[in-house]
Amino acid sequence: MPLTPATVIGVDLGGTNLRAARVDRDGKILDAERVPTPPSRGAEVVGEIASLVRRLAGSGGVLGVGIGSPGLVDQAGGRIVVSANFPEWRDVPLAADVGRAVGLPAFLENDANAAALGEAWVGAGSSFRHFVLYTLGTGVGGGIVLDGAVWRGADGMAGEVGHVMVDPEGPVCGCGSRGCLEMFASATGIVRMAREALEGGADSAHLPADESGWNRLAARDVWLAAKEGDAVARSVFHRVGRSLGIGAAGVISLLNPQAILIGGGAAEAWDFFIEDMLKEMKRRTYSWLAERTKVLPAGLGGDAGLLGAARSAWLGVGHAGAAARR
Repeated sequence: MPLTPATVIGVDLGGTNLRAARVDRDGKILDAERVPTPPSRGAEVVGEIASLVRRLAGSGGVLGVGIGSPGLVDQAGGRIVVSANFPEWRDVPLAADVGRAVGLPAFLENDANAAALGEAWVGAGSSFRHFVLYTLGTGVGGGIVLDGAVWRGADGMAGEVGHVMVDPEGPVCGCGSRGCLEMFASATGIVRMAREALEGGADSAHLPADESGWNRLAARDVWLAAKEGDAVARSVFHRVGRSLGIGAAGVISLLNPQAILIGGGAAEAWDFFIEDMLKEMKRRTYSWLAERTKVLPAGLGGDAGLLGAARSAWLGVGHAGAAARR
């Protein structure tokens, strides 16, 4: 009788959707499911994760569960300290709760760090020992991989590349600072800059001309307008690129990574910001350092966090097995 191959379950806990996948040792997704994140955000979330794990586990062979979650995460303790997506959660032992519910070892990772783990494992970062990941979504997330391992910092908050200041007089950010990269390179920032230009009287043939249209504007609309050659949309992405270049130059000077990877939905507009980004990088740091740093699209798309969560489970069960053998 053939043995059931060993797998783990990776879970991507988002504010809107909860995704889970059964993943083998080579990073191949064998089965996957997606459900809406429960609105109660409490014990129901643990129950939904447990249900997904049980369904995906099927006939067995699952060794552990890895969970990628937004917020400040105590990775070693498996706790969510605080999360903007789940504001009622304070010091929640999510890994232990899920582990008890499914009878498997469970491991917790910050979602941005999980994405970096995924890219380092089977994505565009797999060729590098040192890289920084920028994820351009509703905000700007990030992860730092140094010498092949995620760098978390003293409190697990390292890698907040979206809150590096790129304009000291820029708009107030949700973190409390001003002019953070997130205000210019996120989907939210793209919409804000486009709307400000239109409200200021900029003439666009492809973007809405009145407030009713501005209220429905999405970053994808600005990208599509840029593809049509719209001057307002193109100017927005010039600002995106310059802002990314300023932020990346600081990272290059500080960390000397081999590569900077850019993922997330807003990265679809790559062709409209990359030239400005590269120019600004070279202006803002040693040019030979900037030229040695590869800037590449991330490789895993929306699966980066899911695969990174699975990788955290593989690493976790591997460490647990090694400890048991000592």
